[in-house]
Amino acid sequence: MLYISVGRIRLDNVFKNPNRLFRLKHRFGSILLFLIVLVLSFVSISGVSCGGKKRSRAAVKGNAHAVILFSKGDVSLKSPTLGAWLIPGFSIPVLDGDIVNTGVDGEAFLLFSRSSMLYLAPRTTVRFYFRKDESQIEISRGDSKLWSGAKGSKIKMIVSAGTVSANSAVFCISVIPCRSMDIAVERGSIEFSLVSGECMKLTRGEGVTVSYATIQSQPLENDVDLYINRLNPAALSATLLLPKFFKDRTVREEIESEANSRIDLGAPDVWSYVNLGRVFYDKGLYEESRTCFFKALEIKEQMPQALSGVGMTLAAERKWHDAIGFFARALRINDRSIESLTGIALSSMGAGNLRAARKFLNKALRYFGDDSRLYCALGIINLFEGKFSDAKNNLLRADAIKTDYYFPSLLLAGVEMVEKSFQSGYSRIENAFNSGLYDSMVVNSAGVNALKQNTVKSSYFRRIGESGDMRERLWGLKNGSVVDVELRNYRRAKNRLKSVLIIKPDFASAYADLGYVCCRLGEPEEAISSLKAAASIEPDNYLWREWIAFFFFERGNFIEASKAAEEAFQLNPGCWACQLMKGICVFESGDRENAITTIKQALSVAPDHGLSPFEHALKGSAFIKMGAVKRAIGEFNKAIQLDPANALYFSLRGDAYLTLGNYKKAASSYRNCLKLDPDNKTSRINLVRLLAEEGKCKEARKELETGLKRNPEEMDYLLELVRCLVKSKSYGAACDSINEVLSSQHLDDALRVEFFILEGLAFNGLGQKEKSIEAYHSALVTDPMRGDAWFYLGEALESLERVNDAIEAYRKAVECSTSQKRWSDLKQKAIRRITILEKKLLQESDTNPLHISDFRSFCVVKAGLRFFISGI
Repeated sequence: MLYISVGRIRLDNVFKNPNRLFRLKHRFGSILLFLIVLVLSFVSISGVSCGGKKRSRAAVKGNAHAVILFSKGDVSLKSPTLGAWLIPGFSIPVLDGDIVNTGVDGEAFLLFSRSSMLYLAPRTTVRFYFRKDESQIEISRGDSKLWSGAKGSKIKMIVSAGTVSANSAVFCISVIPCRSMDIAVERGSIEFSLVSGECMKLTRGEGVTVSYATIQSQPLENDVDLYINRLNPAALSATLLLPKFFKDRTVREEIESEANSRIDLGAPDVWSYVNLGRVFYDKGLYEESRTCFFKALEIKEQMPQALSGVGMTLAAERKWHDAIGFFARALRINDRSIESLTGIALSSMGAGNLRAARKFLNKALRYFGDDSRLYCALGIINLFEGKFSDAKNNLLRADAIKTDYYFPSLLLAGVEMVEKSFQSGYSRIENAFNSGLYDSMVVNSAGVNALKQNTVKSSYFRRIGESGDMRERLWGLKNGSVVDVELRNYRRAKNRLKSVLIIKPDFASAYADLGYVCCRLGEPEEAISSLKAAASIEPDNYLWREWIAFFFFERGNFIEASKAAEEAFQLNPGCWACQLMKGICVFESGDRENAITTIKQALSVAPDHGLSPFEHALKGSAFIKMGAVKRAIGEFNKAIQLDPANALYFSLRGDAYLTLGNYKKAASSYRNCLKLDPDNKTSRINLVRLLAEEGKCKEARKELETGLKRNPEEMDYLLELVRCLVKSKSYGAACDSINEVLSSQHLDDALRVEFFILEGLAFNGLGQKEKSIEAYHSALVTDPMRGDAWFYLGEALESLERVNDAIEAYRKAVECSTSQKRWSDLKQKAIRRITILEKKLLQESDTNPLHISDFRSFCVVKAGLRFFISGI
């Protein structure tokens, strides 16, 4: 008979016996449950073991709404998850909370969607907030342009003057800090609201200048086409305009040597000057290059190569219309000159005439066949025209032509990232890097993407960090320092940043990074000097003053923090973090009513996502001031998730839990803080006090001894140690420690009072009442307003049955008490002791008759005392 066996159970017999069927179901259920638990355990374990990278990549896929496609000059990018600035290459995803900062000569293009592009002009700082349904862009200063041409696309721009939102519109915005905002519309319409609440609507062809102060509109005279179509094709010009044989360094050196020899011999021909001009152009010496081309034209006036050469130098200096004139002259001589066709196309692109640029590029392709560089230029034009599919096709053609030209791969990677094909985009950059093409842009792109994905690899930047080219070496060292920051190797990061500043002494973001690194190394003086250097290099950049304010705020210097925050706020009135810091500083100064108003205003515009760790901590501190402690803990938790290596956030969270009375979680936060920063005095003292309150005096003493080993002269630790000794009734040890401390000459009056009071308590515990009284008197000589010293003195006098003196001491304790809970408790105790001692005096007066004069005096004193108590 055929049967199936499971374990020792035969299924042919099972169905004859219901009990066996039940046992089989039970056994299968147990096995199934076990398998489910096993799978869930595996998933959870795998999530824990490699969750950092997976979460980061998931975040990139879910939140990257923009991609940097093109950059020129100094363009820095900072992520809320990274501790330093990056110089981006091509095809870098921009995440929620990222800040892009362009230098004096820096430019960047960011692609948001198939036809939404943002141009970042020099001296522009932009912060991105990405949500499900909209994108918010905060402009701090400089000239900024925004494209939003896709139908139904919604992009909101927040500027100092208010909020600008657009739907199916292409428009241009130029922001001048603290003065005005220019808005122009090429097609569609836009609506925007001002701070005053006034709403304005512009349609096609309309433009206004909105003044921040008066909110009055004026006609806009700027040419919108020049803004929208502006592009610097410098990255293409060097490779497109020079002959292909110039790629061979040996050939290039031979040409240069031969040309110089002919000139030195006094027998130069026209080609000597043309080739030497090309050599100078390749080296970036445009004035010298142009001089050589003009000398060639003196010999042969109608030479297209020389005319194109002059156009090349003018285009490299962004003199587009002058360059077009020389290229046009060359084309009239030879309408099939590759240099002239390419040059006039690129210059037309730079001048904003995309139609002419496309025309000449297509003509060049008809004459000379497939060329990856020409297809790449066409792809760029298509991107600016909003023809995303055409752009992708042209870039794919360029990439399919197997050359050593990397540019199409990097642009195509950016296009794929915009389509949310992040892994495909990363793969293209990886392939370019692994192909062995030594190019700083490729290496930097691969490295920055690795950092954004949380796969830190120093190898990406080592190649360019060891380059003989100063510019490439600068990039390698700068971004290599970012890797060091991520690996918490702050000393090496500092050395690399010092090398960066030797190469480029006016590098503001390098100074800012150095300030951050010095903060982590515990070098406050160098940190603040570095941050101030960044602010002096870029006086209009509010970010560096915001960082200075953060620095002082973190260290409790609220006066300097308020000053720096105010300066940053003047540069960028939309900086909610500076407004928030200023409100907290005002709160600490005592003006709580105005402070709460300022804090509420800042929190009303502060975003919930995309913040740096410190900004989350700043919001948490503000919520503490407003009494919203649970919300504060939530912000501290977010800060810890983003930067779990920062002890400050654990300390702040511990303080919040302490406010709620959750002592267990407070102690845990303080311990985590001390693991990261063993010298954090505030957290250690708070932890010691919590342990002492719970009666864990041994643990408290152990914590203090650990602190004293690291800082033997820290008087606050000694003070808490003596408190623990007194609380644990180790009075002799307490007296010995106090004698050592009081003999020190470096003890301020406030601490001296504390030690005298503890000495009095210790002597009182030893039964030495007279010495106890002496100690309290010593404390009161230094500070006569210490209500606790008067109270403990009253207790000592009462124990010696010096009733009148005790009553007088208790009365002083009542007079010196403040509104704090500790003092108010002592005040109530002192009032009760006065009442009890009064009754005792009355009882004594009944058993011991007084003379009439003594009785009258007693009645006067008693009446006065009752009047005093009733007044209290």
